[in-house]
Amino acid sequence: MSNLGFKRNQIWTLAWPVMAAGLSQSILMVTDTAFLGHLGEVELGAGGLANLWYFMLLTVSMGLGTGLQVMTSRRIAGGKYKSIGRVVNHGLMLGGAFSVVTMLFLQFAMPHILSLYLVSDEVLEATLEYLSIRMWDMPFVYFTIMLRGFYTGVGQNRIVMWSTLLTAVLNIVLCLFLVAGLWGFPSLGMAGAALSTVIAQAAGAFLVLGHLYHYGYVRKFHLFRREKQRGYIYRLMLSLSGPTIMQYILSMLGFLYLMYEIEKLGERSLAVSELVKTTYLTLMIPIWGFQAAAGTLVSYAIGAGHNMAVLPILRRISSMSFVCIAVISLPLFLAPDYLFRLYTHNPDILAMARVPGYIVGVGLVLLSVGSVFMSGVIGTGATRFALYAEIILISAYCLYIALAAHVWEPSLGRLWGCEFIYMGGMVTLFSLYLRSGRWKGREV
Repeated sequence: MSNLGFKRNQIWTLAWPVMAAGLSQSILMVTDTAFLGHLGEVELGAGGLANLWYFMLLTVSMGLGTGLQVMTSRRIAGGKYKSIGRVVNHGLMLGGAFSVVTMLFLQFAMPHILSLYLVSDEVLEATLEYLSIRMWDMPFVYFTIMLRGFYTGVGQNRIVMWSTLLTAVLNIVLCLFLVAGLWGFPSLGMAGAALSTVIAQAAGAFLVLGHLYHYGYVRKFHLFRREKQRGYIYRLMLSLSGPTIMQYILSMLGFLYLMYEIEKLGERSLAVSELVKTTYLTLMIPIWGFQAAAGTLVSYAIGAGHNMAVLPILRRISSMSFVCIAVISLPLFLAPDYLFRLYTHNPDILAMARVPGYIVGVGLVLLSVGSVFMSGVIGTGATRFALYAEIILISAYCLYIALAAHVWEPSLGRLWGCEFIYMGGMVTLFSLYLRSGRWKGREV
């Protein structure tokens, strides 16, 4: 990454492995949704809620991984190779502690939380069944995500792609056995889907671990060494990651509130929203790649002392992201039924999913630009502003949902309209902040 012009092929080099990794992670969710969707509407809705809660709790690892990525990129640019291993080791310790806390939360607190707001006892029971097994992959997922931050930070993230591809393929094979009951295996339903994912995530984590040793990264960056724990590294990582973690959690809480109001419309509305959400997250995959490229290149440019390169980098990446998402979102407008038939052939569900599908199609186009700007802001180290912006956006998002559910006549399409508020606001707030130049001079 010596050339700060960052041509398109350099951006793609950073982005496409993360896109492939995102595709694999999405395949996990699509696989569960497809298999559970054929078991029934209750299982489909419960699987969606379980995954939503799971990913909300997993946002801590995503925030820590982002912080580790920024710190690694800055040190690579400054030639501080010896300190990278120390940062990664502390990050893995922190991630391990958070994974244990998350597992305890899922085991002891989640049943009480879900029982407070779920109307359907069947959905509640199925959701808890899934989470009680799925929680056991938390240590493996934390390990993989933290190391993804390291690999992306040093610009060597192909192993992330291979790891998550292995996870995706293994999950599909295991679901055929444990959910569909292929070749005489018992069909375990929700439990089978969760168990398949746990085994697949563990396999992906072990592949990453083997790669670190095989290609000499452990020796080069002094990884996994016993050393004195330095409180200042933990404080720096938490100060950088904390606002990002809170930003992710707030975003997921807003989406949970949307699902809460949708569940009141009935099990069918919840099932329809699960189809829309899964399709939404699948088509969003290229955005994750461009986000990773934006955060890494911005942090690298600043670490190399080239603040003036930040805005041109983000303009180039956001234009690439916009074109890519505009193209792949066309099926949502032209042929949404073909996308949703992957999960169900119920004509009523397909008909109900069209309007929310149109809405998220527009939302994706806005997000393709806004998320790149947001990642650029985080890459500068201005994570507190990102948190404040998220608070404003989620407040407006939830206010709209409350109005749509309790003041106006509630409908599935009207509730999903909240995506316009969030995505449009994201583009506006983060673009204005970047142009202000207030992010310059931050140390990470």
